[in-house]
Amino acid sequence: MLTPSDISVIVCTRNRPGYLREALAAIRKTTPAETEVVVVDSASDTDETRQIAEEAGVVYVLAGAGLSVARNAGIHASARPFVIFTDDDCLPEEGWIDVVLPHFEDPTVGAVTGRMLHRSESAAKAPYRRQRLYRTPVQGLDAGHGAVMAFRREMLLRMGGFDDALGAGKPWAGAEDLDIFVRIVRAGSTIVHDATCIVWHNNTREGQDYVNLHRGYGLGLGAMIAKWIHIDPVLGTRLAWRLVGRSVVRIVRAFARKKPAAHEHAMFDGIVTGARQAWRTPVIGERFASASPSASVSRAPSRAVDASTAPGASVELLRILDETHLASNIQYETMHTGCILVLSGRNLRLDDGSLDQEKILAGVDRLVRRVPEFRLRVIDSPLGMTAPAWVPASDFDLRNHVHFPEGTHDLGTDRLRWFIEGDRGLLPRDRPLWDFTFTLLTTGQVAFGARMHHANGDAKWAMERLTELTEASEVSEETPLPRTARPPASRALVPLYAARNWWRLQPNVSAAWREYWRKPVVKRVKRVVGRNIRPLKEVYATRRNLRASFIPPFTDTYFEVDASATARRAAKLRGSLNDLIVAAAMCAVDDDRDGIDVMVPVSRRKKGERAIRNHVEMLRAHGAPSSGLPEVIASVRSQVAAFARGLAVEEQPRGRSIGYVTLVPWSREPRFFSGDVVERFIVLPASDRRDELAVFAAVYGEKITLTVTTRAELDTDGIAGRLRSMLEGADE
Repeated sequence: MLTPSDISVIVCTRNRPGYLREALAAIRKTTPAETEVVVVDSASDTDETRQIAEEAGVVYVLAGAGLSVARNAGIHASARPFVIFTDDDCLPEEGWIDVVLPHFEDPTVGAVTGRMLHRSESAAKAPYRRQRLYRTPVQGLDAGHGAVMAFRREMLLRMGGFDDALGAGKPWAGAEDLDIFVRIVRAGSTIVHDATCIVWHNNTREGQDYVNLHRGYGLGLGAMIAKWIHIDPVLGTRLAWRLVGRSVVRIVRAFARKKPAAHEHAMFDGIVTGARQAWRTPVIGERFASASPSASVSRAPSRAVDASTAPGASVELLRILDETHLASNIQYETMHTGCILVLSGRNLRLDDGSLDQEKILAGVDRLVRRVPEFRLRVIDSPLGMTAPAWVPASDFDLRNHVHFPEGTHDLGTDRLRWFIEGDRGLLPRDRPLWDFTFTLLTTGQVAFGARMHHANGDAKWAMERLTELTEASEVSEETPLPRTARPPASRALVPLYAARNWWRLQPNVSAAWREYWRKPVVKRVKRVVGRNIRPLKEVYATRRNLRASFIPPFTDTYFEVDASATARRAAKLRGSLNDLIVAAAMCAVDDDRDGIDVMVPVSRRKKGERAIRNHVEMLRAHGAPSSGLPEVIASVRSQVAAFARGLAVEEQPRGRSIGYVTLVPWSREPRFFSGDVVERFIVLPASDRRDELAVFAAVYGEKITLTVTTRAELDTDGIAGRLRSMLEGADE
């Protein structure tokens, strides 16, 4: 059962010592002694506020200017699980705390509001009609006001508190209370209004001050509307309809009754002006992007809290290259890729030698929180109006993505790809496109197979995510829960969200016009038509059994070479590691009278870049016929160097294209998973299965692991052996 010691009363004030003294006297008279009282001084011009707080024996907090800033400082300063706000010009009625607390016994209740009466009124005579429970975001507009509102403190901290850009003391001088109500209900909680919780308000605004007050309210409401249209266009539109409609109705009603309406006109003008001013202001999560001023407290320092908030509906359109990987069932199957991390296994086994599945699941859960992209799935846009989109998977279940095959297996004899895909087949399209497989090896080690679809990102993107999924030491670090974005209510809204996101990237209308017409209309139409006829293409491919032609049987093998020794050999041959590996792969296959060509991916990704998932360009590197390794290295070096710098590559003759070769470094330092060191790192390439050869070289620690994939009819081990001998210099 909750008691008055579980709640803090927070009073925010600025330059009103007389009101504050009266309010604190009333609070002490009507509030149990064990209830904490916090006074937040919002940058008053004198020290009188501090003196009054100290005389009253309450906690004093000095904060920056702005009512929301002050309220957030009070939240941080409180040491109780619940907080209740009132204003310095309000006097609470006896028993107000006892009325509020019982409602929080219900875990679904996130906030409780009360009734504000002017001191000239009486509770019995004041007209009053208000529902008790508020469960939808639009209803949050009517849930209460800032004069008396109580919250779960933990919920406010998790949401990042009030929006600092809204409220008195800021240009958008209102709506911070309505905004937090909308956010709380939108997060799934209920707001309770209890009419027996009463505060008495001293209304001192008259004349032009009263008009200015309403204009400030309007500015805040307009800014709030603009923000919510950015976050959730459907909800934002509904909020705008409700607020603007009410303002217009009040103006018309005042005109019809021939009553003064200057304050109503001021509010309407404020709504329009506030929305226009806030339209291009960036939004992070559910708050305007603004720095939170620090607050000093006259006792123990306030605790650090994550200021991030739960974002709204998230829609991220696939780029053209990403969409290509999903263009057909054949392409979708081909673009499955993955890696195997061989773990020592010492910390992941139970006493009987079996895998500690619960510990592994806990480790995966902790680390996957660092990769928000792993909670997204792909949905199609209606009628192919836009590219497919990444949206949050509302039914995400980690256990659907982590698998534990039975028995022990041998990495040297079992099929290599089995360790990442098991017997499960392709990744389900209706879930996030990844999964993990943990297999106990005959050596006592554990094979951590991570499978991912290429639509998620290119090799360099995947390596950066893999770093996030592992740790730099045996000590595991806790990861906070991710912000819980939500998918759009319907895939029919994907084009609307896409248009909103695109528009927010444009600096002005003329720039948007030029950007839109930069791409030919015919090309846009072709893409839309292509998306809509894909089902017909799939029927054709199935009837003609094209899969057998496009995905012939293939085999994989791998080997390791010393990274330092191979780098020295590359330097001796006047090339880089990449040049040596590409050239060696070209020389490892049978020569051709026209020469050998390979595709070499060249990354255009900047360090830390996440937004562009696949950001590579492909160079077709040519090796002249009957050339030795030094000559091919020199040719590859000049072609790759020119292409990487964006220079024109000298026209090369066309040889026999054998596939692709790439080198991607991961980490030169040891990486760990749940206290287990990664002892070996193997990457399995995604490639066109009709190619003769695909080589993926990954650098980890002092080793380079090369995975060689060829068509089944070719001598995979022989090609891998020749490649290895050239890298190690055994052929000399």
